[in-house]
Amino acid sequence: MTSYFRGLMQEDFSLLFAKFQFKRDAKTRKRIWEKLIVLIQNEVQILQALEALRDRTKRMKGKNHYVVIALESWIRGVNEGRFVNAVKPWINDDEAMLLVSGYESGKLENALESITTIMDGKAKIKKAIVSGLSYPAFLILALVGALNLFGNEVIPAFMEIAPDAHWSGLAAVSVDLSHFAQQYLNSILMGFALLIIVFFISLPKWNSELRVYLDKYPPFSIYRTTQGASFLIAFSAFVQSGVKVKDALHKLKESANPWLKERIQATLIGINSGKSVGDALLDAGHDFPDREVIDDLGIYSNLSGFEDALRKIGETWLDTAIEQVQSNMKVIFVIGLVFSGIVISILIGGVFSLQEQLQDALQ
Repeated sequence: MTSYFRGLMQEDFSLLFAKFQFKRDAKTRKRIWEKLIVLIQNEVQILQALEALRDRTKRMKGKNHYVVIALESWIRGVNEGRFVNAVKPWINDDEAMLLVSGYESGKLENALESITTIMDGKAKIKKAIVSGLSYPAFLILALVGALNLFGNEVIPAFMEIAPDAHWSGLAAVSVDLSHFAQQYLNSILMGFALLIIVFFISLPKWNSELRVYLDKYPPFSIYRTTQGASFLIAFSAFVQSGVKVKDALHKLKESANPWLKERIQATLIGINSGKSVGDALLDAGHDFPDREVIDDLGIYSNLSGFEDALRKIGETWLDTAIEQVQSNMKVIFVIGLVFSGIVISILIGGVFSLQEQLQDALQ
């Protein structure tokens, strides 16, 4: 019995770890979607397509590779008539939303193409963030190192020589920075690391009036933008297939995370009272996906070709978001450069000032 439970726990851990690896590997997921698109275009059934991908991956990487484990889970889902539910735990929320829209509307190929479009956009946003933050991050690390060195080694050495000296000017500022580094620097670094973890955990879950306000500004606005683009494209897929607006929103709500679910539910309240999509989104009060997008939807809601406009707005807005992120990263770069330069200049200038005042005190 003990060996049975041990084996069960090992199996569950292997499955969880495989899901973790697969979710993190956006490039591999994108290649799978692209291969499925080609196979579906050539009229290969989804079960046969998944089996072909699994067999090829198994030959190349072995039966215990996380991609093989994922594909086998999906194949079981197809055989049991629950393909979408089998795939959802392995992919991100926006991918799941698009997959549901395509599978249930009978346009899986279009949904997979939309997924790759969103993934390309997210990759560009990620690249812009990484490239924009890399140098400021290097400067911050250098600043932390300088604060640690000067605060715990250099400046205390001066203070030991003349413990009763009265420092002024940059020397006094440097002494204050030294005390700050000794007492608070480690706590601030730990708090900052914890804040980053909480930020990423809260993105798909946290709902409040404060969150609505924060969603207007980076970094929260970046998440709102990518989720909004995915929502619009998935919504358009349902509407294009003939699903009524109300029913499409209900289907999207089923696969949404808590953050998006609240926004869809608030929109449904307006739809149920007879309002158009644009007016319902406006009255929801979340400014989701975006105030400008809401205005556009208000114009197009009652026109023919509304579903095409939905998709176009989503794709265009994603491109605009990439440009906005790149612009925001430039601002962060300048702020980081100026702030780090000021603090390091104060520390270096403070050392020279300490030397001068120490010489005067010893004479």
